[in-house]
Amino acid sequence: MARDPIPPAPAGRRHRRRPARAGPAGRAAVPTAGEAFAALDLGTNNCRLLVAEPAEDGYRVIDAFSRVVRLGEGLERTGVLSREAMTRTI
Repeated sequence: MARDPIPPAPAGRRHRRRPARAGPAGRAAVPTAGEAFAALDLGTNNCRLLVAEPAEDGYRVIDAFSRVVRLGEGLERTGVLSREAMTRTI
């Protein structure tokens, strides 16, 4: 199921905290002071990175990055990712 793209948040914007998910051995993943989290969204056309740290009311965005990478260029025609597209993405 495809999801609508979510634009990166401006630096300093706060996000509502979501409930903690179970970590290793079933323990809750609880953020600690000084800890940062990153999310990478790599699609067929765009690469996004969001880095955030815990804040009292959610998360504070430290950095956001977005770049058009065209990873899927030629995929429909050949059925495989091209070496050039993968190199360009990395």
